Amino acid sequence: MKKIVIIGLLILTFANSCKKDIKNSLFNGITETNEFGDIISIDETDWNLNENWNKTENSLFSETFDNICNTDNEEYVLIAYPNPCSDFGTLHFSVPENKRVAFRIVDSDYKVLISDDSARSEIAINFQDMNVNNKMVRVYYKIYGDSCELKGHGDIRVD
Repeated sequence: MKKIVIIGLLILTFANSCKKDIKNSLFNGITETNEFGDIISIDETDWNLNENWNKTENSLFSETFDNICNTDNEEYVLIAYPNPCSDFGTLHFSVPENKRVAFRIVDSDYKVLISDDSARSEIAINFQDMNVNNKMVRVYYKIYGDSCELKGHGDIRVD
């Protein structure tokens, strides 16, 4: 009987440690940029336009459209720089004039640190005030058209 209890406890411990690893693995890898926004290295999962999100990620935004915006013949530039950064960074959103950007910066527990539903093209971020040194944060964003949306994320390492 003791062996069964011990094996059960070991399985529970292992399962819990795996859940933590999976959660933390969501916030890894960055598209590295310099202080001018030039890309040094690319994380293929960052700064895309058509992601599938889980329930928690979708709950970060109240406004939702079922239609995906057509991106043909339109240019989108989404980037954070410098990345990694120290105390300050910049988000750059260049989208067509008929679109607007909403974003949420969250920690690894999905706690919203900064929120904006109508972002300008350049947003200066003071990470020092958020007390996130030596951590990864994630920018979730939606780009809204008249009755459509695009969505994605980008990771930022704050040293």
